Amino acid sequence: RPLNGAVELGADEKLITNIPESKKEDNAFKIYPNPASNTVSIASQPGNDAKSAEILDVQGRVLLNKKITNNHLSFDVGSFPNGLYFIRLNTNKGIEVKKLVIQ
Repeated sequence: RPLNGAVELGADEKLITNIPESKKEDNAFKIYPNPASNTVSIASQPGNDAKSAEILDVQGRVLLNKKITNNHLSFDVGSFPNGLYFIRLNTNKGIEVKKLVIQ
């Protein structure tokens, strides 16, 4: 049973949120593993310097916020309920939002 605003989705279900996901198809940021269960890492390519990263629930609440150093950051998500989340990256070029699934 999901807690803290997390939503579990079946394979044929869709969720509509008011959090816009970035549509860029480049590889400026790599988020792995995704889906995740314990730790999520974010790596940015040179020139796409991220200043901070936040994990948000589907209702847009910020659950974690960390500064990125040396173009790499890891989050411990082992205590998060299974569900859909978002990672919001604040960069020198603006804001990017990526989906994250925790299972």
